[in-house]
Amino acid sequence: WPDGFVCPRCDHTGCSRLNSRRVPLFECGRCKHQTSALVGTIFEGTRLPLLKWFMALDLFLLPDGISAMRLSQVIDVTYKTAWLMLHKIRHAALHFDARELLYGDVKVNSDQYGRN
Repeated sequence: WPDGFVCPRCDHTGCSRLNSRRVPLFECGRCKHQTSALVGTIFEGTRLPLLKWFMALDLFLLPDGISAMRLSQVIDVTYKTAWLMLHKIRHAALHFDARELLYGDVKVNSDQYGRN
Protein backbone atom coordinates (compact mmCIF):
# COMPACT_ATOMS: atom_id res chain seq x y z
CA TRP A 1 0.00 0.00 0.00
CA PRO A 2 2.00 3.01 -1.20
CA ASP A 3 -0.15 5.46 0.76
CA GLY A 4 -0.68 3.25 3.80
CA PHE A 5 -3.21 0.56 4.61
CA VAL A 6 -6.58 0.64 2.86
CA CYS A 7 -9.07 -2.15 3.60
CA PRO A 8 -9.95 -3.99 0.36
CA ARG A 9 -13.46 -4.61 1.69
CA CYS A 10 -14.60 -1.24 3.12
CA ASP A 11 -11.81 1.27 2.17
CA HIS A 12 -11.16 2.14 5.82
CA THR A 13 -7.57 3.28 6.50
CA GLY A 14 -7.23 2.26 10.15
CA CYS A 15 -5.88 -1.17 11.00
CA SER A 16 -4.19 -3.33 13.62
CA ARG A 17 -1.22 -5.56 12.89
CA LEU A 18 -1.56 -9.22 13.86
CA ASN A 19 1.76 -10.96 14.46
CA SER A 20 0.43 -14.49 14.83
CA ARG A 21 1.52 -15.65 11.35
CA ARG A 22 4.70 -15.94 9.27
CA VAL A 23 3.47 -13.09 7.10
CA PRO A 24 2.02 -10.22 9.13
CA LEU A 25 -1.72 -9.81 8.82
CA PHE A 26 -3.55 -6.53 9.07
CA GLU A 27 -7.04 -6.30 10.51
CA CYS A 28 -9.34 -3.48 9.47
CA GLY A 29 -10.42 -1.32 12.39
CA ARG A 30 -13.93 -0.99 10.98
CA CYS A 31 -15.04 -4.31 9.41
CA LYS A 32 -12.37 -6.59 11.00
CA HIS A 33 -11.41 -8.02 7.58
CA GLN A 34 -7.92 -9.58 7.70
CA THR A 35 -5.51 -9.19 4.80
CA SER A 36 -1.79 -9.04 4.05
CA ALA A 37 0.41 -7.08 1.68
CA LEU A 38 0.86 -10.27 -0.39
CA VAL A 39 -2.81 -10.59 -1.37
CA GLY A 40 -3.26 -10.10 -5.10
CA THR A 41 0.41 -10.80 -5.90
CA ILE A 42 2.25 -13.88 -7.14
CA PHE A 43 3.34 -14.37 -3.53
CA GLU A 44 -0.21 -14.82 -2.19
CA GLY A 45 -0.57 -18.15 -0.39
CA THR A 46 3.08 -19.11 -0.76
CA ARG A 47 4.76 -21.22 1.87
CA LEU A 48 8.22 -20.42 0.53
CA PRO A 49 10.35 -17.71 2.09
CA LEU A 50 10.09 -14.50 0.07
CA LEU A 51 13.88 -14.54 -0.30
CA LYS A 52 13.56 -17.62 -2.54
CA TRP A 53 10.96 -15.80 -4.64
CA PHE A 54 13.22 -12.77 -4.97
CA MET A 55 16.12 -14.99 -5.99
CA ALA A 56 13.87 -16.67 -8.59
CA LEU A 57 12.81 -13.28 -9.97
CA ASP A 58 16.43 -12.16 -10.20
CA LEU A 59 17.42 -15.35 -12.04
CA PHE A 60 14.37 -15.12 -14.30
CA LEU A 61 15.57 -11.67 -15.41
CA LEU A 62 18.99 -12.91 -16.54
CA PRO A 63 19.56 -12.36 -20.28
CA ASP A 64 19.24 -16.12 -20.94
CA GLY A 65 16.61 -16.69 -18.25
CA ILE A 66 16.67 -19.89 -16.20
CA SER A 67 15.14 -23.32 -16.55
CA ALA A 68 12.98 -24.88 -13.86
CA MET A 69 15.58 -27.61 -13.39
CA ARG A 70 18.39 -25.12 -12.79
CA LEU A 71 16.21 -22.92 -10.58
CA SER A 72 15.32 -25.93 -8.42
CA GLN A 73 19.03 -26.61 -7.89
CA VAL A 74 20.00 -22.99 -7.18
CA ILE A 75 17.27 -22.13 -4.66
CA ASP A 76 16.91 -25.68 -3.26
CA VAL A 77 13.29 -26.47 -4.07
CA THR A 78 11.69 -29.36 -5.96
CA TYR A 79 11.46 -29.26 -9.74
CA LYS A 80 7.67 -28.98 -9.46
CA THR A 81 7.94 -25.97 -7.14
CA ALA A 82 10.48 -24.28 -9.43
CA TRP A 83 8.26 -24.93 -12.46
CA LEU A 84 5.22 -23.47 -10.68
CA MET A 85 7.21 -20.42 -9.58
CA LEU A 86 8.42 -19.73 -13.12
CA HIS A 87 4.89 -20.28 -14.44
CA LYS A 88 3.52 -17.67 -12.01
CA ILE A 89 6.32 -15.23 -12.85
CA ARG A 90 5.78 -15.65 -16.62
CA HIS A 91 2.01 -15.25 -16.23
CA ALA A 92 2.49 -12.05 -14.21
CA ALA A 93 5.01 -10.73 -16.76
CA LEU A 94 2.57 -11.34 -19.64
CA HIS A 95 -0.19 -9.44 -17.88
CA PHE A 96 2.02 -6.60 -16.65
CA ASP A 97 1.59 -3.20 -18.28
CA ALA A 98 4.73 -1.21 -17.47
CA ARG A 99 3.23 1.97 -18.91
CA GLU A 100 0.94 2.18 -15.88
CA LEU A 101 3.70 1.85 -13.29
CA LEU A 102 6.98 3.16 -14.66
CA TYR A 103 7.83 6.82 -15.02
CA GLY A 104 10.95 8.98 -14.95
CA ASP A 105 14.31 7.25 -15.30
CA VAL A 106 14.18 3.46 -15.42
CA LYS A 107 17.24 1.22 -15.25
CA VAL A 108 16.98 -2.34 -16.57
CA ASN A 109 20.12 -4.42 -16.07
CA SER A 110 22.87 -2.07 -17.29
CA ASP A 111 20.70 -0.09 -19.74
CA GLN A 112 19.06 3.17 -18.66
CA TYR A 113 15.90 4.55 -20.22
CA GLY A 114 14.24 7.92 -19.77
CA ARG A 115 15.54 11.43 -19.66
CA ASN A 116 19.22 12.19 -19.07
